Amino acid sequence: MPFDLHDFCEFLPQQSDHAHPRLSVNEKGVLAMNDAFRKKLGEVRKFRAFYRNDGTQVLLFPHQEPNVAFSSAGGVAKNRQLADFLGGLGFCFPVRYDLQWDEEGQAWVGTCQEMTAPSGFSPRRASRRRGRTV
Repeated sequence: MPFDLHDFCEFLPQQSDHAHPRLSVNEKGVLAMNDAFRKKLGEVRKFRAFYRNDGTQVLLFPHQEPNVAFSSAGGVAKNRQLADFLGGLGFCFPVRYDLQWDEEGQAWVGTCQEMTAPSGFSPRRASRRRGRTV
């Protein structure tokens, strides 16, 4: 039986979720990098890390004085304070942040996958509130 394919849309190939760099936080404060993020980073496991005051974004600066270190083998760190903060805001665990490299800011910018990135985001502007230049 012949089909008129003009009335159909073809399935587009989908990449696995595991192919995109991601950081997750569970209710115990365990921060875990996925395989794609560990591969992109190579040996880098220490960052100067920040989280947005509404919990929707994280910033990871690999070239600054570190305040968080992930294990070299599994890419895991612990921050109970972050988990308590996110839980207090009503986030459901695990909280997942999709990560993208920001060349200008020299940082990994993670956006909670349930949220959209704010327009005009600038890591430099975000850090000025605390009197720092990033």
